Amino acid sequence: MRSELMLDLRPLFYEVLVEAEVVSGSNPLKVMSKVGNKFGLMSRLVEMSGVRLDLFGVRLCESGRGPDGVEWLDVEVNPFVSRAGKAYYVSIVFRRPSGEDVLMFARRVLTFINSLISGIESYSQK
Repeated sequence: MRSELMLDLRPLFYEVLVEAEVVSGSNPLKVMSKVGNKFGLMSRLVEMSGVRLDLFGVRLCESGRGPDGVEWLDVEVNPFVSRAGKAYYVSIVFRRPSGEDVLMFARRVLTFINSLISGIESYSQK
């Protein structure tokens, strides 16, 4: 019976998980606060809660995809808690059905992270 079973076992997806601490010349707490002040939502939340609030970080996902799918990108950028005035904590989940796509992303992940932080910091200055 066992020799008759022909199983076609393949991975459903491949995934890379990245966590990084990125030291910055900017103050991540101040950067996030400035970014948050650009959204009307923050002043509205302060008004509704009665508590002075600031944006502490951002979490992004790939448009049109859900976390339960075989293609997913989840990116979190926050001030690093123990060094919030000097460094960012970055967490990334990248998932694809193709292992080669995941390897290509992993090879360029530092560039990806630097681009995100540069984009956030430059947006805070506008």
